[in-house]
Amino acid sequence: MAVGHEFVGRIVRVGSNVSDFYPGDIVGGEGHVVCGRCRNCLAGRRHLCARTRGVGVNRPGAFAEFIALPMTNVWHHPSWLDLDIACIFDPFGNAVHTALTFDVLGEDVLITGAGPIGIMAAAVARHAGARYVVITDVNPYRLELSKKIGGHHARWTPVHNRLPIYRKSWG
Repeated sequence: MAVGHEFVGRIVRVGSNVSDFYPGDIVGGEGHVVCGRCRNCLAGRRHLCARTRGVGVNRPGAFAEFIALPMTNVWHHPSWLDLDIACIFDPFGNAVHTALTFDVLGEDVLITGAGPIGIMAAAVARHAGARYVVITDVNPYRLELSKKIGGHHARWTPVHNRLPIYRKSWG
């Protein structure tokens, strides 16, 4: 199975029931393919579909020569958009959705993991008015990067829990 969950690509071929997408279009795609028929899907809660199949997890991923997605999982990118920017739309959307699930204005936010999505979520939370944004990780490089992008506090976290120590340092 080829891995690869977030991607940008060019359409090579479309199915007979596809409209508004054509070979040559530059597109991105939502990597969670849902059934569309269960209670959650019909209620607009597709992210809770129990039959979700993940691109690069349960079906061929973006490192395959070709992938196929339902039309409802695909979006257009303008031809002028740099592909390096286009390829982060999906992970950035995950970061925004996660960071704004709750009202963070004036709140303290803890993000566990200074990977790309965690760092983007820290920047979003800070922009949305979080009082303190703390991001933890075991990778010193990622922590330094998170300080530059949006974490108020970046902390190295060994395997055991250090949250009580952080609370004391905040005052």
